[in-house]
Amino acid sequence: MTNKNLIRSIIIGIALTAAASVSSFAGQWKLDDRGWWYQNDDGTYPAAEWKWIDGNVDGTAECYYFYSDGYMAYDNEIDGYRVNSDGQWVVNGVVQKRGFSASVSGMSSAAEAAAAAYRNVLWNKTWNSRGVEARQFALADINNDGILEMSVVSDEGWDDMVNSFLYYNSTGLQKKEFGEIDYVEAADPERSIVFVERTRGKAVTAAYAYDPSSGLTLLDTWFLGDGEAKEEAKYEKYGKGKRLLVFVDATYDNIDYYLSGSGKATGIGDLQDPQE
Repeated sequence: MTNKNLIRSIIIGIALTAAASVSSFAGQWKLDDRGWWYQNDDGTYPAAEWKWIDGNVDGTAECYYFYSDGYMAYDNEIDGYRVNSDGQWVVNGVVQKRGFSASVSGMSSAAEAAAAAYRNVLWNKTWNSRGVEARQFALADINNDGILEMSVVSDEGWDDMVNSFLYYNSTGLQKKEFGEIDYVEAADPERSIVFVERTRGKAVTAAYAYDPSSGLTLLDTWFLGDGEAKEEAKYEKYGKGKRLLVFVDATYDNIDYYLSGSGKATGIGDLQDPQE
């Protein structure tokens, strides 16, 4: 490496490291017809600079470059450093990450951190492993601790659907993914139980105990269509408090409305008919 390139690498390395001092937890990604840009929590936006951003509020940030007009660079080389199709700085194809000691730094509560995390994974499609768009989402406080949980379904159609149940705990954003025919449709907040239904085939219901520290733990499954006593007993034990979650379309307006501040519940309905 020539002295000139070495000096340039040192300067860029310092710039990338210094960007950590303005790493954002409470800001928001924004998308318009020109591309992605980032709004800081004070209303400003980065321009002509590198910036570390913890987009899903998991305590780990990725580094992005923003052009002088504020739009994020992607699939390009900036000052000799490569950014991928998601705008993240990569070395030999590996996304570079930087850890932070507190994932909720800059936020007044874990509820705010959860809402910000949900918002960002909906924007960047990382709420699921396939990178597909969200079609609908539901928000409810399943265990009555003041922090919302979220169920998201994709726009792939009911025969090839992706569903994720997302929740937030002391280590950051957590996710349980379902697919194709299963999705979190209902809950019993009185007993912190989540119900996974099937969209086609045999109408099996699975009941999961929910705890933010351990996630979802399967309790039992049942099918009431054949009227068997043992199936009815399972329903009586776990399913009598089942209430449908209210899903809303994953539009920009709904994401802004329900996932600002500490978030707003989309709602939870009445007790569900056991035969439905």
